[in-house]
Amino acid sequence: MSIARPSGRRPWAVFMSRLSPHPSAFAQRAPRARLLIADTERGHNVPREVLRALFGLTETESRVAWQLANGDSPEQAAERLAIAPSTLRHHLERIFVKTGTRRQSDLVRRVLAPFVSINWQT
Repeated sequence: MSIARPSGRRPWAVFMSRLSPHPSAFAQRAPRARLLIADTERGHNVPREVLRALFGLTETESRVAWQLANGDSPEQAAERLAIAPSTLRHHLERIFVKTGTRRQSDLVRRVLAPFVSINWQT
């Protein structure tokens, strides 16, 4: 959902995800949800925490997806992350499965969609 800013600038994008699907969490009064707020004024600098919550990515997969979403080629991302290109390709294959994409351009579009393609009309 989106939350309007008092300043009139672009609204925040808000995501909620469940932390524990176990009924016992209710009895223990444990935290059951995570609220993530993304600043859409920051452009497409997608927080990795949001990628992990939205797509179920691991920390490393979210770092790879984040680098690609911010314009790096796979080679540049591998260099920046100090991993072998073959390792990056392995992570990318898993990211494709988790995001339901097959190509890098589709992945970038899917990763950025919540931040640049949201219909903000109320």
